[in-house]
Amino acid sequence: MYKIDGSELYEYQQQLLQPPEDIPIWEKKCLTVEEAAAYSGIGERRLKALLMDKDCSFRIARSDRLLIIRDKLEEFIDSSTEL
Repeated sequence: MYKIDGSELYEYQQQLLQPPEDIPIWEKKCLTVEEAAAYSGIGERRLKALLMDKDCSFRIARSDRLLIIRDKLEEFIDSSTEL
């Protein structure tokens, strides 16, 4: 059986507690408006206007800001003929 000493366990716990370092945008599930603008090429103002629409299918409302579901944004872009 493999034994773990206290220092290894402490290091592992510290790694779990720290947020992941710079995850690429294309691997994130949810994006901020700024990240979505950089990823999609759509301007931040246009994205914010789309997010304010009550029928917007790619937003998640957090208490302090709106997040964009990347997969659903891609589907929206693919199905749209004009933005």
